[in-house]
Amino acid sequence: MDWQETIRKERHIPIRELEAQPIYLMEYANLKTLNIIAQQPYEDLPINTLRALMKQILEGIKVFHSVGLVHRDIKCDNILLHSPPGSGRVHIKISDFGFALKEEEALGLTYLAGTLPYMPPELFQESIRISQKVDIYSIGITFYLLVVHKFPVNGANYSQYQAIFKDLKFIERPSEIEDDQLWDILSQMLQFDSIKRLTATDALKHPFFTTPEALADISPEQQELASQAIIDQGKDNYNITEYDVDPTFIVAQSVIQHFMEAKSPHQLEQSFHLNSSQVHYTTTQTIIKQYAASVIGRIHKAKPIPSEYGPEIINYLKETMNDSDQYVTNVELQTLQKLFKFGTLETREEIRNKISIDRIKFIANFGNDNQKNASKQMIKNHYENVIVHAGRLLEMINEYELNKNLKTIQQDQKDKNIEKHQEIDQIEDKQQLERNDRCELKNETDDQIEVEFEKERNKETYNNDEKHQQDNQIEYEYEQKEEIENKNLKEEDETEKDDKADIADNDEIDKKQQQLKKDQDEQNK
Repeated sequence: MDWQETIRKERHIPIRELEAQPIYLMEYANLKTLNIIAQQPYEDLPINTLRALMKQILEGIKVFHSVGLVHRDIKCDNILLHSPPGSGRVHIKISDFGFALKEEEALGLTYLAGTLPYMPPELFQESIRISQKVDIYSIGITFYLLVVHKFPVNGANYSQYQAIFKDLKFIERPSEIEDDQLWDILSQMLQFDSIKRLTATDALKHPFFTTPEALADISPEQQELASQAIIDQGKDNYNITEYDVDPTFIVAQSVIQHFMEAKSPHQLEQSFHLNSSQVHYTTTQTIIKQYAASVIGRIHKAKPIPSEYGPEIINYLKETMNDSDQYVTNVELQTLQKLFKFGTLETREEIRNKISIDRIKFIANFGNDNQKNASKQMIKNHYENVIVHAGRLLEMINEYELNKNLKTIQQDQKDKNIEKHQEIDQIEDKQQLERNDRCELKNETDDQIEVEFEKERNKETYNNDEKHQQDNQIEYEYEQKEEIENKNLKEEDETEKDDKADIADNDEIDKKQQQLKKDQDEQNK
């Protein structure tokens, strides 16, 4: 299959043959770059999203390194974010390969390429050493920047960085990085000795990604997006990859969208310093409320509000929700959003139970035609903000309710499954007992039969022994009788022999007497 056919099949792009002209196909990214996160110091990136971003980038650079290439200019600006329409998932795209080359070709280079704050110490030495470990250091700086929102080493030019790295031995752990496993992997990626620096393959095996705690940190949204990808894959959606069905690689579009919609630091500062020509404070109490609302929001971002103060703060916010000053309402809604998003489960319940949902709905829908006249007494600059923030808060509460109901349904289903399994276990136990009883009864019967058989066998053996004894006795008696008869016969033979000998002797004697008589008679004559 040639390259044109591949493009037709995989990208669905109509291609015309342009033999005389080169064709450049460039990936589209609809969510900008990682800079939208790095440049938001007042917004916290959830650790599970950071972990998924890191896995995607490391997996991409692992493939890039596997063919022997070095990128040489990894940075937030060159990491694009794209969400396939309707997927809810965000894909990482490593871009700008203008400085990329084969690693063996990079070994002999004497000139530099890249962006200074992302470059490792070995590029600031007299003898430049360029390897794939350069990319690993740059990725480490990228991750560092996403969490800390500032570079660990700062210089105005190459010479300043060279002087800094000459004395600097390692990068110190910033207070913003509280997770030990996160700092462990970053410190190994930011290792000044390039030989000791992790490879992309080693980094993906780090406990930050593989421990049970890391797997347990996967959000319900990540699980849901992975499940949806599996369903889409079953519908012959060939754009679904192995990483789309793995929740550990999934970056939710809703999280990135939040950073795109968030205000820049300058805008945040401006929101706390109002133009007096636009807003008129009628009482000192109103000014205090406005200031308190701003402070609450700022304090909560810096340090979570203690749980014992939660109910009082929420009650205060509930009261000021009805304030006619639109700016106060605007800031209150933002503060409630922060409390609802970053607060504990108890805080969310407190907000859900005490804040009027109808009031929030009223504000969120305040922009329809029938109600616009009622908004005239409100200050226009904050009118739209209030509607937006009320809508977001309403979405958050509805989502919380939905998740809560879903968890209840899941728990009920889990309880039913447990009950069902218990019933199955009881049935299986009962069946096993019956089988055991049958086996035991069979064993007893077999034992009884064996006993009876043994008795019969013993009886037969006894009878055989008795018969054998009788036969032996008869044989013995017969032998005795035969022996006696033989003895008698022998005695008779001996007696007969003796008689014959006596007869012979007598005959001899008679012969001798006859001879003697004959001799005497002859003499007498």
